[in-house]
Amino acid sequence: KNIINNIKLEKKHYIIAGSYIDNKNAQIMYHKLKKWNYNSELISEENRTRVSYDSFSNKEDALTALYHIRKSNKEAWILSQ
Repeated sequence: KNIINNIKLEKKHYIIAGSYIDNKNAQIMYHKLKKWNYNSELISEENRTRVSYDSFSNKEDALTALYHIRKSNKEAWILSQ
């Protein structure tokens, strides 16, 4: 049997706390954000690991969250994939 599932792929918008070559540093930031109750994720690409505060399917929600996060981290930015 061949079963075909219709899956809607949505773009995700991540608020990035940092981008690291050294995975150890990425893990430290990841655990710090988890401790602060963020829905943190690790995003690995080639030789870098990015650490997100949170992710959103709606870009407007991501921009609102970024506005608040930038009050404490002016270097935070959005990665859309």
